[in-house]
Amino acid sequence: MNIKKSISGLAILSAFFLLFFSCSLETKTQQPFLIYADSIQSPDTVDAGVVFEVKLFGIIGPNGCYKLEKIYSYQNYENEVMIEPWGVYIYDGTACSAGISYLTGKTEITITEPGDYTLKVIRPDYTYLDKTVTVN
Repeated sequence: MNIKKSISGLAILSAFFLLFFSCSLETKTQQPFLIYADSIQSPDTVDAGVVFEVKLFGIIGPNGCYKLEKIYSYQNYENEVMIEPWGVYIYDGTACSAGISYLTGKTEITITEPGDYTLKVIRPDYTYLDKTVTVN
């Protein structure tokens, strides 16, 4: 009889812990990530001090929970413009919409000094997608 009480007590205690300390199915997630851009589009030649547009293309993610957050760009001292397309995975407890989420983002860049510059899109695997732009 004592064993039955022990097993019953253990089962009740286990159910209590599972009920109050387990993960919720409605956990909300927001995770930033670097997007893999597979192509870049920009003019080959631009004038110094004039804003020009750079478009990036690729796949953000496998469903609607993956979105483009922002495209950052900055110029370094080696005549390179680094471009970082950042996405965000957002799960709010509801089903994600079906269908691939495509990258069709754009950013505007201004280069003030003449010369040859390399646009370098940073990828998550530590490689770059490069394009040369001549600034007159």
